[in-house]
Amino acid sequence: KTDIHLPLVITSVVILRVMDGIWIVIFYFATFWAVESPRLVTTGMTLYAAVVGALVVVLLFVLFRRQHAHHFVSNNRWAARFTYFLDEIHKLGNWRELRIVMLTSGVYWAMQICAVWAIARADNFYFTFAPMTYVFILKNVGTLVPTAPAGIGAFQVITASALEHFLTEAPDAKILSQLLFSFLTLPGLVAGAVAVAMAGYNLKDLIRHAQEAHRKHRAGKP
Repeated sequence: KTDIHLPLVITSVVILRVMDGIWIVIFYFATFWAVESPRLVTTGMTLYAAVVGALVVVLLFVLFRRQHAHHFVSNNRWAARFTYFLDEIHKLGNWRELRIVMLTSGVYWAMQICAVWAIARADNFYFTFAPMTYVFILKNVGTLVPTAPAGIGAFQVITASALEHFLTEAPDAKILSQLLFSFLTLPGLVAGAVAVAMAGYNLKDLIRHAQEAHRKHRAGKP
């Protein structure tokens, strides 16, 4: 519909996820001194931070060292397939907009943490921000691997386990995890469905447009 190529969309999503990963690491280690975390969780988050750091280094290398990146890709058979994505990353190399997106991402995560704290408070769980940040971060890292739609099941199990770490009774932890899932997930699903409906599309239309764009793109290749 907008003539935006799929690789550019995918590249944008990857960069956004890397930014989200940076904020997850920042918020987790900001609570590290206030919340006693199990060794297994600390090890897992350290590995997660290392992966995020490696991705940041790669992205900065591509953006700051464009010629070097192209030389590396063109001289490695296995990496040559990513040349197109390399060009798309260069299109996103506007530092002013990237700074704005990075700041917006941080505000988004802070508001999500406030929402978790407020929901727990409304259910008479008087936790401070540090435990709620810990619970929210573990939930997001634990549901990185796609499972059921909206992470249902994994969301509740991970959230309840994190709440029990703060001596919450198991039945209460399960109830609060269900409330958090409802308030944090369902509004996004409803808003997305409304947005698609207001745009005049349905799922079949979106699939058809994607297939047509793919065929046009392939036909335009030399």
